[in-house]
Amino acid sequence: MLFFGCRHEAQDFLYADELRQAEAEGYLTHLVTAFSRDQAHKVYVQHRIKEHQQFIWEVMENNGLIYVCGYASSLSIYLSLYLSRCSLAMLPAEMPRPWPRTCTRHSG
Repeated sequence: MLFFGCRHEAQDFLYADELRQAEAEGYLTHLVTAFSRDQAHKVYVQHRIKEHQQFIWEVMENNGLIYVCGYASSLSIYLSLYLSRCSLAMLPAEMPRPWPRTCTRHSG
């Protein structure tokens, strides 16, 4: 699974054709993009992670890999915290948490 974020798809989506081909051929299970300046409201990788939290949890439970590409200076700190929060949100409700839940578990 790869989350790829940048400002503009047409200008910044490096290796778009190759990544889409890798997904189509099954080398990459999911390609999730976030282009922050291609629409009126900004969409960031963090938003896409929240949208896909159930699937991320399933990938992690099966020892899968999740790759994230984006602007490193602003992404890394928030992404680490956000992934941790979403992971904790997927745990059973009776388990203690070090901070409030910000994501919710969705049953299929």
